[in-house]
Amino acid sequence: MNDFKPIGLSPRSKFGGVAVIAAVLLCIGVIVLSRIFALGQQHPGSEPLWTFLAGQLKTKLLPADFATPSASITNFNSVFFEIQAEGSFVDVARDGAGGGLTPFGDGVVLLTHEGRIFFSNGVGNVNEIAIKVPDNGFKAYKAASEKEKYRGYQFALEWHRYNDILYIDNGETKAFAISFTEFQDASDCYTTTVALLTMEAFDDDLSNVSAQSSEWRTIFRTHPCLPSKKEYRAIEGHIAGGRLAFKRPYSLLLASGDYHWDGVYAPEALAHRLDNDYGKVIEIDIRDYSSTRVSYGLRNMQGIVVDPDGRIWTVEHGPRGGDELNLIIPGRHYGWPLETFGTDYTGEPWPLAKNVGRHEMHEPPVFAWLPSVATSGMTLVRGFHDSWDGDLLVSTFKSNLIRIRIRGERAVFAERIPTGLRVRDVQQTNDGRIAIWTDDKRLLFLSVVPRATPMNYVSRWMAQSNLTTSEKQQLSRLIDRCLECHSFSSNDNSGGPSLAKVFESDIASTSYRYYSNSLREAKGKWTQERLIEYINNPKKFARGTTMPASVGNDKAALLNLMRLLQDLRAQDFSSN
Repeated sequence: MNDFKPIGLSPRSKFGGVAVIAAVLLCIGVIVLSRIFALGQQHPGSEPLWTFLAGQLKTKLLPADFATPSASITNFNSVFFEIQAEGSFVDVARDGAGGGLTPFGDGVVLLTHEGRIFFSNGVGNVNEIAIKVPDNGFKAYKAASEKEKYRGYQFALEWHRYNDILYIDNGETKAFAISFTEFQDASDCYTTTVALLTMEAFDDDLSNVSAQSSEWRTIFRTHPCLPSKKEYRAIEGHIAGGRLAFKRPYSLLLASGDYHWDGVYAPEALAHRLDNDYGKVIEIDIRDYSSTRVSYGLRNMQGIVVDPDGRIWTVEHGPRGGDELNLIIPGRHYGWPLETFGTDYTGEPWPLAKNVGRHEMHEPPVFAWLPSVATSGMTLVRGFHDSWDGDLLVSTFKSNLIRIRIRGERAVFAERIPTGLRVRDVQQTNDGRIAIWTDDKRLLFLSVVPRATPMNYVSRWMAQSNLTTSEKQQLSRLIDRCLECHSFSSNDNSGGPSLAKVFESDIASTSYRYYSNSLREAKGKWTQERLIEYINNPKKFARGTTMPASVGNDKAALLNLMRLLQDLRAQDFSSN
């Protein structure tokens, strides 16, 4: 480009200005795209290149104060039922993503990546709580990025963030715990820090609760304090992990990530060594703040759960592939960075691996994903739907929720539920709903929408009809009589022929075993006239039938039943 000559803006060149602008924009575009591509190569991590690009464009093009009061309703499909997701956008100002959820009262408390705390229990109801979080050193980190000594370092300010929040109530103590990346300005280094806010009482209504930053007590900092590294990113906070869980009665569990100190994208590897707190599950006693390293050889745990039997489960974000579900056993080494099912970001085998994608030397995962699903959070499901009871629900950045069936210490299957959303965290509320926090700043609540079935259709038809109260009552009585023998389920012909598709069907055409000979010999279809005739006087219509007489003698109710059966006939229930 040394011989590039700008085009003059002469009157005779009316397109000159446009050409200059286009050329400049093209050059800028090439530079930006090449830079973003480089980022995707050197930081690899958690998101595809174009996902990252889309997020950056959205961040730059929308005003900082952009917010929408409510999010549109979105439906997902599980095997057994449909899921409705509805909620609200949350006003988040600073660039970046992160944060976490914790159940509280009849909703959830949200901690954003920038350190603001909100409460919501449903659509359009998101309120910021007057609790100020401890300082994480963000301003000092931003100032450090401009110092001469850090010339050539890559500072990603959006990845310096608050990671998770947890509400604790063990019958003795009520408190909030938070985890975050903390920049220690005096020592010029950083840690994952856990702080605790204890109050005499937390009412279900947090609108009157307030606290200052100074009221939080720091109960744990990872050791050692890590220096900013020149390789790739000074502080790679997106590899900090930082998820929290509570193990009764007094143990706070921290899933501590390795910050990309893996010996390849950092000068040395930390997770497999026992002299530090990185790439470890840490157990912290909330009474005296003592801590223990439970397990090691872990990379970037984005979810941690304690099941009813006291077992600890984590989901780990691998490198390129090799995302893991692990059952944490005290003292065990889980392989990282010496073993992984994933690869380097170049696609080549992981440079430090002692074997290629085998994971035979150390504790293997219970389940692993290839390619990566980009795990981001996890919760244990109870009371949402019978078919999900006891399952683990994992959120991902790659547009899926993943339901994992656990039996003992094994994973039986994993169901992917497409969402179209980049989900940051997932938690179940105390009332059984599931809440998700997305990177486009939506806080959504999930609820079950029953599959379309004939019986559900009947209920909706009754509720939405323009019948009077008296007419609905008469029709309900008639339906109740019918249900003594018949069913509205499509394939249930055990007690009597199903009513789901009876209208305009051939007489005696179902699998019902006890048709009378006269019905079996009857010709034609069940029209409105024939159905009413049969119901009014079954024995006269078909000699020997088991249909009782006088099922319905209300003419209006019978006509309304015919309307219902006709509408029911037109519905498609083939997906059941």
